Amino acid sequence: MADENENGEMYETPFVRRAVPHYYGDTVRTLMVTAAVFIFIAETLWRSIPLSLSGTIIAIIVLTVFAGLTNPNIRWVHYVNMLIAAWGTFIFGREALVGYGDGRPLFEFGFLSNEILAVISVLMLYFAIKTVRGMALRRRLRKEAEERRKRR
Repeated sequence: MADENENGEMYETPFVRRAVPHYYGDTVRTLMVTAAVFIFIAETLWRSIPLSLSGTIIAIIVLTVFAGLTNPNIRWVHYVNMLIAAWGTFIFGREALVGYGDGRPLFEFGFLSNEILAVISVLMLYFAIKTVRGMALRRRLRKEAEERRKRR
């Protein structure tokens, strides 16, 4: 893989990004950063996040930190990502459903912001679970391949 330094000279890099089967961490990372930015904007403009001010700032920091840590080499972070996504699904989904049940207008920004964050969290949860499942599947397939080699 070639890259360019600050002088515009080309050089070869030893780092090649390989596709990892069943890895959706990049998607989870993108959703986490999107959620963090959206939470910041929604709280700033509409004061619609169902958390205290400190809780909102902590949520933004946690989403951003774990988005930054997410990569295929750190397995435990994907389990934490699942928990963060489940928490977001619960908090924002509950707020959206309660708001709908209370008769809030569907196109009110406060209601919409929680609805959008609930949908982002559901997608984040889905892709985080697919990543964890893929890691477990890769381990199992690796063990089976090793056992087949031993039998030969």
